[in-house]
Amino acid sequence: MKIWPSHSKPMAVAKQLKEEVFTEPGTNYRILVWWRDSWWQYTGTHWKESETLDVLQSIWECLEEAEVETDKGNRPWEPTTARVSGLIQPLQIVTRLPTELNDPVWLDNSAKKRPPAADLIPLANGTVNMRTGDFEEGHTPALFTTWSLPFDFEPGAECPTWMKFLEDVYGHDPKAILALQEFAGVLISGLLTLQKMLLLLGPPRSGKGVTVFVLEQLVGESRSVSPKLAQLGSEFGMSALIGKRLATFADTRLDYGTKTSSLVENLLSLTGGDKVNVNRKNKEYWSGHLSTSFILVSNEAPRLIDPSGAILTRFVAIETKQSHTANPDTTLKDRLSRELPGIFLWALRGLERVNKTGKFTVPDTQKEVLDTVGDLASPVSMFLTDNDVYEITGDPRDCVPLSEVHATFKAWCDTTGNFSLPQAKFSAEVRSANLGAVPKQPYLENGKRGKRIILGMRKANDPHAWVVEGGKE
Repeated sequence: MKIWPSHSKPMAVAKQLKEEVFTEPGTNYRILVWWRDSWWQYTGTHWKESETLDVLQSIWECLEEAEVETDKGNRPWEPTTARVSGLIQPLQIVTRLPTELNDPVWLDNSAKKRPPAADLIPLANGTVNMRTGDFEEGHTPALFTTWSLPFDFEPGAECPTWMKFLEDVYGHDPKAILALQEFAGVLISGLLTLQKMLLLLGPPRSGKGVTVFVLEQLVGESRSVSPKLAQLGSEFGMSALIGKRLATFADTRLDYGTKTSSLVENLLSLTGGDKVNVNRKNKEYWSGHLSTSFILVSNEAPRLIDPSGAILTRFVAIETKQSHTANPDTTLKDRLSRELPGIFLWALRGLERVNKTGKFTVPDTQKEVLDTVGDLASPVSMFLTDNDVYEITGDPRDCVPLSEVHATFKAWCDTTGNFSLPQAKFSAEVRSANLGAVPKQPYLENGKRGKRIILGMRKANDPHAWVVEGGKE
C-alpha cells in the first residue's frame, strides 16, 4: 500500500492527491481543477464541470487503500466523512485556477511553442486550427477548454443532404445561405466579436427547426440550451447560459403584458461581450464573460421593446417562406446527423469568409424582417413616422405641445392596438428614438418653466399652429 501523510496534515494529503489521483498518468498534466467556484475534470477531449460528490468518490476510493506511517508501524489511513470533507478546501487551493482566466487556454509552460488556444477547435478525434486548417490528432489536458465537438474531423467529408436542404428552404434568398454558413462558422469557433445573433422568422414547418437542429448538433446537445425568451429577463435567467455555446429561443412570442426591458438589456449586454454578474439560485454569483451565441426562432416577429433601436443592430435576420406541413420528411434529421463532419467543413469555409470580411453577409430578407421587428420594438417610433397629424422636421424653430402629441399618441394606440404610455415615459422614448424630435421644457423670460414641448416637430397641415411666446430653451 502507498504511504500517505496523516489526516492531521490535510494540505500535504491534498498535494499528494493532486499528484497521484488527479494528474494524468505518465505526465505532469492535472486532470482536476477548481475554477470559478466549481470543480472541473478532464474527460479525454475537454474539461467538464463536475459535482463535489464525483471528487469525493475518487478521494474515498484512493484513501481506503492508503496507509499512514506511525511510531507503531504502518496503519490504514481510515478515511471518515469528517476526514475526507476536511480535504476539500486544501484540494481547492492546490488545484485552483485564477477566476479571471478564460478558456480556452494552455495550462503548461509550452504555450509559446503551441498555436494560440483560441485558434483551436476540439473535435472527438483531435483539434483543428481554424486559422491554418491544420489538424492534430489526439487531445491533452494541457489545453483547458470546456467544450469539444461530438464528432470526428474527416478531411474531404461532404454534406449533399444539407446542401439540398439549404437550397429548398433558403433558395429564395441565396445571401441567407451565406449568412447561415458564416453564423455556423462563428458558432463552432466560439468567436463573439461580431456581436450578432440569428433571427429565423417564418411559417410553421418551413425549415427553421431543422436549421436549429443542425446548429445544435454542430456544438453538441450538452452545450446547447433552449430556455424561454421571457426567462432571460428574470432574476436567475442567465444562469442557464453558463457553460453553454448556444442558446435557442424556440418561441419568441411575448404577451403584451410582458416587461421586456431587462430581457432586451441582457440580450444587448451578452451579444456585446460585456462582463456579467449572474445570479445562481442557492449559489454564489458567477462573474465573467459568457461565450454563448443566440438564435431566436418564431412564426411571428418578436416584440422586444427598445426605443433606441439598438437591438435591431444585433440581428442577422432571415425569413423562411414555404411551409412543408403537408409533406414532412421524417428521416431528414437522421440523415443530416450523419453528415456532421461535412457540415463542419462547410461551416469552416463560412468562418474563413467572415474572418476576411469582418462582417456577416446581409440576407435579402433581413430589411423587411427588421422593419417589422422595429415597429414592435418601438411603438413610439412607429407613431412618430406613421401618424398623419404631425411631421418631424428636425428644425428647432418648429415646436408642438408635448401634451397634445401625447394625446394623439394615446388615440393612435387605441386604433392600432398598441399599449399607451404615461406622458413622461412617452417623452423619454421620443428622445431615445433619435429621429430629430427633442422634448424640452423651456424657460420663460420671467425665469419660470414653460409648458413642455417637442422641438423639431410641427403639425403636418398647420406648421404655425403653436409657438412659445417670449420663450427660450
